[in-house]
Amino acid sequence: MQTALARRIMVILLGAVIFFFTPLSTIFSPAVAVSFKIKDADFTPHGYSDIYGVVRPFSKLNDDPIFLNQATDHIVVVIDAQLYPWIKERFTRYLNEVEERFSVEFTLLKVDGLRSRKPITPAELRGVLQKEYELNGTVGTLIVGQIPYALWKQEVGNNSGVLSVFYEDMDGDFEDRDADGFYDYHAFGPNEGPELWVCWMRPPVIGQVFFMNRFLEKTHQYYTDEMVTTKKAFVACHEDYDNNFYGPVGVVPVLQDLYGAANVITDGEGADITIADEIWQQLRNDRYEIFDTWQHAASSYQAWDFGGFQSLKVLGLSNGALMTFLYGCHSADFWQASGTTPFNVNIAVSYVFGRSIGQAASGTSWSYGTEYKYMIYEAMRDHGAYLGTAWFSMESYVETASFVQQRYPDRDPHTECAGNTLIGNPFLLVNFKR
Repeated sequence: MQTALARRIMVILLGAVIFFFTPLSTIFSPAVAVSFKIKDADFTPHGYSDIYGVVRPFSKLNDDPIFLNQATDHIVVVIDAQLYPWIKERFTRYLNEVEERFSVEFTLLKVDGLRSRKPITPAELRGVLQKEYELNGTVGTLIVGQIPYALWKQEVGNNSGVLSVFYEDMDGDFEDRDADGFYDYHAFGPNEGPELWVCWMRPPVIGQVFFMNRFLEKTHQYYTDEMVTTKKAFVACHEDYDNNFYGPVGVVPVLQDLYGAANVITDGEGADITIADEIWQQLRNDRYEIFDTWQHAASSYQAWDFGGFQSLKVLGLSNGALMTFLYGCHSADFWQASGTTPFNVNIAVSYVFGRSIGQAASGTSWSYGTEYKYMIYEAMRDHGAYLGTAWFSMESYVETASFVQQRYPDRDPHTECAGNTLIGNPFLLVNFKR
C-alpha cells in the first residue's frame, strides 16, 4: 500500500516538474512525420540477430565499400528497442538533419536495454561494436536510452563507475580479475588508445520518453535556426581550481582564440569567488555556446565557493549554454544518479535534458576531474571538428598507457582509467557561422 502510494506521489511530482519546466508549445507540439534517407536512397533492414536484437536498416557502407575511401564518418547508433517506438519520428528527423549537415552515415542497432527482461550485456554490445569497427571503420558510437554499461574499479582510491572507454578501445581487452562485477584491468591493444568516440544520449529513467522528445525538439530548433546561440563562452572556477583559467591545462586562451577575448566571460579569477546565484543569473541572461566549469561536484550536485546547483534546479534552467563541460567528481555519474526520481538525476544529464538550450555535457564517472578539456577546444579551433571527433582527440590522449606513465609515474597504466563521459548530441560545432 505504501509502495503504491509512493509511486503515485512520484508520478504527480514528475508531472508537476515537467509542466512547470516545459513550454506549452513543446508539450503540445504536433507529431512529426518524416522518412529517413541516406544519400537520397531508402533502405530496408539488412539483417536481424536474435542474440543482440539488432536491426540494421541504415548502413550503406555494408553494401558499397567505396564509401570507406571517402571522408565520411561511419557512426553506429545503439538505441534501446523499448524506447525507439516512442521517439522514432523525432529521432529519425534528427538523423536526417545530422546527415544533411555533417559528412556522416549511420548504422542503427536496436538492442534490448536495461528495462527489458534480457538486456544485452556490455560484453555482447562491445563485440557488436568491434565487428562494426572492423567492417566499416566506425569512428563513433551514439548510445541512446537505458543501454547497459560496463563498470570499472580503479586500483588507486575508492573509485568505481561507468567505463565509457570500454566501448571506445576496440583492440584492447578488459578483465575482471577478482570477479566482483567491476572490470579492473585494461590490456592495451596494438593501437594504444581508443579507436572511436562514444556519446551517451541517456535521459533520466523517469519520464525518459518525454525528456527524449523534448531534447530532440531542441536539436531540431538548433539545426533549423529556430534557436540561435551567442558566440560566447563562460568559464567559472571554484577557488580551488583558479589555475585552470590559464596554465598547463587552461581553457581560456583557446576559447579566446575561438571567440575573441571580449566574448569569453570569466568568474572566479584571483581573489574573486564564485557565487551560485550570480552564475545562475549569468546563465539565464545569455545563450552561450560553451559553459566550462571547474569545481567540486557530486553525481547530482555542483558546488561553487558559495552555494551550488542541484540537478533538479538545473532541469529548470532557461537559456544556459549549448555545451557544458564539467570538472568535478562524479559529474557524469549516471550509475549513482540514474534519474529514477526527479531528485537523483545526474548533474551533467540535467544540463542536456532540462529546459535550457543545452544539448551536450561532459564530466567524470568517479572522484576525478576532466583536466584536458582544452584539447576538445583545440580540435574545434584547428580542424573545425564537430564535438564527437573533438572529444576523441582528448580521449585518445588520456586513455593511453603513455599518458598514465607520464601523469602518474607510480601507478600501473593497466589499472588506471580517466573515467570521462560525454552526454547528449555529439554533432555540434563552435563559433559556427551559418
